[in-house]
Amino acid sequence: MEWLSETSRLPQNTIQALCLDNVGQRISARLTMAKRRRWVVPCNVKGPSDGRSTCCPLCLAEDATPYFRLAWRFAFMTHCPRHGCVLTEACSTCGSPVWPASQHILLSRQPVELSRCQCCGGILGGNKSIDREMQGIADALWLCATTDAVPSSMPQVANAQELFDALWTTAQLLLRSGAQRIWKFLPECLAASAPTVTGAHYVELLPAQQRAKIIRGAYWLLASWPNNFYEAARAAQISRLHFSSNWAIQPTWLSSFISEKLSAKRLRISESQVVTVIKHFEENGLAVTKSSLRRALNVSEAKAIHKLVKHRHRATQEEFTTLCTAIERRIEVTPRSRDQRATLCRDYLIFLLSVLSDTCVETICKMSHEEVEALIQRLRDRSVASSTPPEFFIVLAYARTLAHQEEPLIRSRSANARRRFTGRFGDELSGCTVRDRFAKLIPQELDRNLWNSVDAFLGIYPSSEK
Repeated sequence: MEWLSETSRLPQNTIQALCLDNVGQRISARLTMAKRRRWVVPCNVKGPSDGRSTCCPLCLAEDATPYFRLAWRFAFMTHCPRHGCVLTEACSTCGSPVWPASQHILLSRQPVELSRCQCCGGILGGNKSIDREMQGIADALWLCATTDAVPSSMPQVANAQELFDALWTTAQLLLRSGAQRIWKFLPECLAASAPTVTGAHYVELLPAQQRAKIIRGAYWLLASWPNNFYEAARAAQISRLHFSSNWAIQPTWLSSFISEKLSAKRLRISESQVVTVIKHFEENGLAVTKSSLRRALNVSEAKAIHKLVKHRHRATQEEFTTLCTAIERRIEVTPRSRDQRATLCRDYLIFLLSVLSDTCVETICKMSHEEVEALIQRLRDRSVASSTPPEFFIVLAYARTLAHQEEPLIRSRSANARRRFTGRFGDELSGCTVRDRFAKLIPQELDRNLWNSVDAFLGIYPSSEK
């Protein structure tokens, strides 16, 4: 930054104001932490149908020295706020991308001014028809992104980050295949121009013209809050489940409204409805689980499902032995490459110590070297008692064998490590990692009516210390 400031003879704060992150961090607090930057159109292009960075040919033609604007890198800018035309993604002559950074051909050809195509040299052109509504939306969004001034039609919004988080959440809703019916309940001018989206999971990856339709629809849903949003969502039977993947980024006023007004629990599923779906699953050979029933009935929770499909929350000693035998067979055939066997052994050791000591896996994961050795010694002392089942001694012997392995994931070699167990990259191991593995293993080896959790095995060998 210092070198650039000296070379360009511009203050550092002026240069920073021209950087992508200056605006990006205002509209998204996680912009620099995420692998995929929200709202930022990628420069790399994989195909002609992918979203590409854009420009306004009219702006470039008017510039004494043509330059690319910072605003053109953001997905919500689909139209020029000055001219009202849709932004151009490719040269109208040869079809090459207009954004110089995405053209590998620059390395082998003499560059031309930015108002011309860097590939064929032709003057950049595009659709010059004016859309006053999208021009106003683009102007309002860019003003909010740069000055934090929220549109007057959205009094529920407190700042730029709330606006763009809500707009992105709503835009993603309009992209979802399961929520496409909401387009039928938007104003006629919006419903008639519903985009046909194939293969794009994020609004940033859409071509500019399709992206414009999404932004227009999302902007309308958030305006006149909450009337437009609620009427369209209720008519289209949109529920809280449609927003679950983006729940973490939603502003409080949006998530609270969705929880209160669009909760699927308000549908009051009856037992007869659940029985009908169960019979359908059984006739087609499908597994009857609570999750599959909730998906089929489009609900997040229902008392009828809990009543008719009950899970056992406690496993038996026989089931514990069966699961242990299955895991030990897996260990023998699991390859050592990419630490596959080491991670399985580590998680199995944590599971065994959790069951034998009647302690949750999170507590075991946090133990140090000394605490693990002390725990194993206490378990050895318990195993010599006459009342202890013989299976306890067999399982403990296997756990001791695993504990004596020198694998870094099982026995951390770092002098500064506070914990005995670590992840593949030396980070602290989380209990959810072990839980996720066993949540997949349990239904494969045991009765599906058993709770898919390591906690189902707690209490098999109750600790006398509790």
